[in-house]
Amino acid sequence: MLAPLLLGAFLFLRWRGLELGRGAMYGVAAGALPLLVPTTLAWNGMACDACPAWCRVACAVAGGLGGVVLGSRARSAKSLAAGAVVATLAALLGCWPMGVGTLAGMLVALAVASGAARAAI
Repeated sequence: MLAPLLLGAFLFLRWRGLELGRGAMYGVAAGALPLLVPTTLAWNGMACDACPAWCRVACAVAGGLGGVVLGSRARSAKSLAAGAVVATLAALLGCWPMGVGTLAGMLVALAVASGAARAAI
């Protein structure tokens, strides 16, 4: 359900071009790590119900790093918003099996780190 939504949002934003298209590309870069960390943990036998605290921290840190990438690359509010949509959908795609708590931590870290990086520009 989420993969077609992510693909559709990405293609639509790229089709719109300019700031939205650039923001979609930044969102892919920002969402790659939050997508890969929980997916890699799941492949290595981390069960959804048995996810230890360090796993949740790793996912939140991945989201924070994604937020820094997004905040440092986006140059306008439109680009930041488009990137946030794509990065959030990618984080949802990777984090959904790990539970709602991890997802919430990842999204909060993404929002805080993106805002902090944006304020530093």
